[in-house]
Amino acid sequence: MPVIYSCLGFIDYARKSDEAVIIDFDNLDFDIPQVIEPEQKDNLDVYEVAIPKEIISAILADKKLVVTENKNSALFNLALGEKSYLFLPANNNREVFLTIKDNKLISGLRDRDYLKDNEITAIREKYPNLKILGYYTFENYLYHPDNVAEALKEKFEKEVYIAEITRQKNLHYDTIISKIALARQTYVEFKEGITNDVVLDAFLKALKSNDLDSFYPFYNMKEYFDKTTLSKYNLQSKDLVVTKWFRDQIEAVLKS
Repeated sequence: MPVIYSCLGFIDYARKSDEAVIIDFDNLDFDIPQVIEPEQKDNLDVYEVAIPKEIISAILADKKLVVTENKNSALFNLALGEKSYLFLPANNNREVFLTIKDNKLISGLRDRDYLKDNEITAIREKYPNLKILGYYTFENYLYHPDNVAEALKEKFEKEVYIAEITRQKNLHYDTIISKIALARQTYVEFKEGITNDVVLDAFLKALKSNDLDSFYPFYNMKEYFDKTTLSKYNLQSKDLVVTKWFRDQIEAVLKS
């Protein structure tokens, strides 16, 4: 088993490094000249270079594999690993999509970003193993008022915190709406048969509102929320992913 984990570690390092490539020497006849090309690194199938798929499947037979964006896999494993989920890292939502597109045995979990409800429905109908968060990003769940309130219990003034989120949203409103159209152009799902209707009114109306339930799904807490207001509590991400609220919310998305 240590040899397997070591091989997987080398592959994972190569996937994340701009200065490393992955080369598959299997099934090559070196009695004749060969042209060897590096493997595509934006797909988790490259792990098969080190470990055959059937061995990986046997090792992880009791796990539901979920590919997640950025470096959130470790925190998702902390939250839900005991429930037979195994979260694997991907660099971005494009890599999540490409990983699950032709592999129905793996699920993907991507941020909502600026996706409309009807677009999420269309994506899920075409790619049912792609799960989409209900809020803009992972951090929206971490720092949701209900989640922070559960983590801190009686020490937390929830309404004051909501007012601060709303204030900061309004402070950044013009910057946020100026980037929506450009951001949506990068979504790989719009290149795979999902229609981008380019109408942004729903986002503008939601973000203009001061009602948390209206704007929060489209407000990027990772980029636009200054967490100084929470610094006195010394909250860590690992504290915020083990609440019942967080676990229930994420598991609901995974089961949808």
